[in-house]
Amino acid sequence: MGTAISRKYTIIRQVQDHADNQLRTHYREPEPNGRRTHVQPNLTWNCMNALAIALRSLDPHTFELLITALLKARYPTIDIKHIDGKSGDQGLDVISGYLDEYPTIWQCKAFQGGIRDSQKQQVRDSVNSALKYHTPRRWVLCVNVDLDAKALRWWQRLAKSHAARTELELLDATDITQQLLYYDSIREQFFPTITLNVPAIREALAGTNLLSVEDLAALNDQNSAAYLARLEKMDARFSYAITHARNQILNGPPPPGSLLTVTTDHTIIHVAARDREALKANPPKVHFTVRGSGVEKFFEHQRTGKPVRFTSEELIGVTSDFDYLMPVERASMTLEVKPALSQPTIPLRVTFGKGNGAFIYEYILFRRTAAGTEEATFESSTPLPFLIEIVLRDGGTGNVHFIERWNGHDVHEVGRMIKALITAIKDHEVDFYNLSSAKRLFRVSLNGNLPDWLPNYDRFLDDVCAVATDYSVNLTIPEVITHEDNRAIAFLRSLQGGLSATIKPITLSLDKVAHAQQDGLAETGEAAFMLEIPELPEEIIVFGKRILTGPLQYIIPKARVLEIDQYREFLTSAPIGTTISLTLEPIGDITIKRRA
Repeated sequence: MGTAISRKYTIIRQVQDHADNQLRTHYREPEPNGRRTHVQPNLTWNCMNALAIALRSLDPHTFELLITALLKARYPTIDIKHIDGKSGDQGLDVISGYLDEYPTIWQCKAFQGGIRDSQKQQVRDSVNSALKYHTPRRWVLCVNVDLDAKALRWWQRLAKSHAARTELELLDATDITQQLLYYDSIREQFFPTITLNVPAIREALAGTNLLSVEDLAALNDQNSAAYLARLEKMDARFSYAITHARNQILNGPPPPGSLLTVTTDHTIIHVAARDREALKANPPKVHFTVRGSGVEKFFEHQRTGKPVRFTSEELIGVTSDFDYLMPVERASMTLEVKPALSQPTIPLRVTFGKGNGAFIYEYILFRRTAAGTEEATFESSTPLPFLIEIVLRDGGTGNVHFIERWNGHDVHEVGRMIKALITAIKDHEVDFYNLSSAKRLFRVSLNGNLPDWLPNYDRFLDDVCAVATDYSVNLTIPEVITHEDNRAIAFLRSLQGGLSATIKPITLSLDKVAHAQQDGLAETGEAAFMLEIPELPEEIIVFGKRILTGPLQYIIPKARVLEIDQYREFLTSAPIGTTISLTLEPIGDITIKRRA
């Protein structure tokens, strides 16, 4: 049984207690009689109160920069922009996304004196301005104070009144200070003299502040190795791995073979099997009692076999063979339980739809991910732009879920998947055939209508695939398809079939290479032309890939020559080798097309 146990410490108490104890131990002065006594440092202030006071003193511009820095740290994969509001901020200071495409907006308000009637009016004006100029998905008010009961009631009513148009959220002083306690580098940048720099104190006490980076890294390796060796002495049946981090939350799935994971705010310890024979003879044990809502969770885990997480309120008396890794204080501990499964695989052929129009995936490998007393869950493991989850229950019933994971997959693969889903929905059928037993495993009947967005996305992917094929470029679906991507695809697709446009007169240079006579152009002054533009092709970016438009043809159904008299004289009188410049004025629209 694999178990993940997480614990959190109160950061303020940890900072103050640790620093206080260390300073008491190391800093002493001699008394007149030769005895040594403690020097009590001034470390009694509350970090959160100090930060709250400092927040109130920030000017509006600095407060905006602070919020921007926090948001960039909290959402590293999202493009977050700070908006210059000198000409009117339109109800926004920081955004993510595109202003014309349902962005998230953060509005910063530095209210030193709290929120009263005038401040409420400023907030209302900002909300109305944002809704006038934009269509935000979320509008977040960031304030450097906490709301009292009266102001909070007003805010909740304001949020409710705008719920039909956008989601109003609040980021107040307590929320901001909690984030500042975690993001050390941002806290130190904006409040260098207010908060306690615990890492610097620790380095000074340990003497590591004098070490080079290389020496400090070597010392860390030695200490980590010594700690791991001590853990192995505690219980040699296991091997251990430790990971440290700063200014980031450690998460993600445990490595393969991990039996237990102990997590604090900045450290993870993974425990894996080392002596398998000893573990078979004496398996590790965890004892715990659940109460309240934890009882139902436990029975659900037994029934389905799916992982379950118990909170500290649902746990009583957790003891285990791993108590030497557990915190002494377990008030905030959570426990995640999941079965350690052998994962047999089943190869299936999956058919979407029926008849000649069906889409067939000949080989998809499935593995068991959960197994309880009444049901088992299987998931597809073959790399495809979708995940299939199958839940089989006693009595021959079950469910099938198709979960998209298009990001990073080739556009042709995603396009085929979309067409397969459309076919399956129209035909109301998906068939699963067991290749190992050469028998049908089951057939799923789909009930429901085709979603409106699916055919539209299918047509869009047809255009994307046509561009990828015609321009010989490998395109994969990005995490976010932007408005610029849409415009670029539409433009490149239009060039393939011919893009209608209106252009200004064109200047051409003609060389006379032989004796010529009057032609149709000389007689009427008008003719049809096809010009190939030899200049460098334009570069277009699609899904982060560079695409060159290639040589372009300008098809001009009809154009007049403005210098018709000079052209006639050029044909009849100019010696061979003479060059003339002519101006063509297109009559009506022309067609711009990529040369095949």
